[in-house]
Amino acid sequence: MTTTLVWTGVALWFGFNVAIAARGLYAMRPVKAAAPARIIPLRHRRG
Repeated sequence: MTTTLVWTGVALWFGFNVAIAARGLYAMRPVKAAAPARIIPLRHRRG
């Protein structure tokens, strides 16, 4: 049970850092119109 909690914490921490890094890169780079076009269809997947 303890290992599950540890791995969950690591996964959340890693994902949180990735999200911050992605947001930082997204803010620093001049964003092209093609980038949002790629991201949007992923959110609208048909289940």
